[in-house]
Amino acid sequence: MMDKDFPTILQWIETENLITAQEESWKRIDQQQDQQQGPPVTVPGGLTQAHLAPIAARLWKSVLSWIAFHPDEVSSLVDTNGQTALHHACLFKAPAYIVQNLLYAAPEAAAVANHDGELPIHWAIRVSAPNEIILLLLEAYPPSGIIADHSGLSPLDLVWDRNFEQLEKITSNHQLEQNRAWQRLMTFLQFNQYSGGITTTTTTTHQQQHQQQHTKFRTLHATMYAVASSQGTCPAFISFVRFVMRRYSEQALQRDEHGDTPLLVALSKKPHRSNHAYFTIMIQELLTMCPRLIRLQNRRGRCPLVVALANGHSWEHGVRALFQAEPRSIHEVDPVTRFYPSVLAATVQRDDDDDEIMRQHQLDTMYHLFRLDPSALLVVNG
Repeated sequence: MMDKDFPTILQWIETENLITAQEESWKRIDQQQDQQQGPPVTVPGGLTQAHLAPIAARLWKSVLSWIAFHPDEVSSLVDTNGQTALHHACLFKAPAYIVQNLLYAAPEAAAVANHDGELPIHWAIRVSAPNEIILLLLEAYPPSGIIADHSGLSPLDLVWDRNFEQLEKITSNHQLEQNRAWQRLMTFLQFNQYSGGITTTTTTTHQQQHQQQHTKFRTLHATMYAVASSQGTCPAFISFVRFVMRRYSEQALQRDEHGDTPLLVALSKKPHRSNHAYFTIMIQELLTMCPRLIRLQNRRGRCPLVVALANGHSWEHGVRALFQAEPRSIHEVDPVTRFYPSVLAATVQRDDDDDEIMRQHQLDTMYHLFRLDPSALLVVNG
């Protein structure tokens, strides 16, 4: 989409009238700065009032000219609050072709958070940007719909918090799925799930389209994947997950294309240490809703407890809840490694970027599992 439209826009930029308009815009900005007391505002990244004034004034031809002739500035400059030109374009409701060209020049801008942890998509949601803008931002950075800012709010949380009272009143799932706010929430889940946990911007549009064509979207599975992926702990997100559990409870025993239940989907992703409390609550509530899930294995024959340990989940990050739901699983041998769960927990390889807290969680998990199953020590010593 971007490659197709961009040459046409370049031809437009090269016209005499557009260049003249751009030059006049900069002159007006220079005159305004000369009238101010003291030097013009400068910022660590270099995004000054001269860059932002055309966006605030909605002089889109001037903005487009700047993007075309200074793409290096688009990708490198931020203001005093760490905000990119893309943040400001979203705030001032720039048309789609402006957002599109900003992302063409600097696709990584969709993943740049300001000093408050807000991505451009946070601002787009707050000003009720149209779907076309939201899709452009998600295509550039697929997980961004569930990434929380420093206050714990993700774009999904913002949409849910604004619309949950209306959505709660809808009685049938068919009507729910026709609701625009609900469709936007599902779009966040789809992009996050099909991104496969990507945490940096990348071109994934064709991959996502291929997956969507060959994958049946299951709301509960995608929601539990978001539970595992999310770094926030906002009450709005917990409310959303509980709503999905109630409305799509029939999907609890369904398996996705990988043969995973919603529980296995949540446990198959490496945990983030900031969400262990609410992650455990969601696992417990899922098991309360459907106790049979604790005994359903994945295609490799691994039970939920083993899947959790193999992916680095700790005692406080779901393992205790899984053990309490099915104490016998602590004695099950992993069919892949042939290790008991307590030994498996000790052999999980940590990435270099894992901090000391995560390593301590691993030791804590080993302690609890060996205490509950001392016989595993005989296997190790043997």
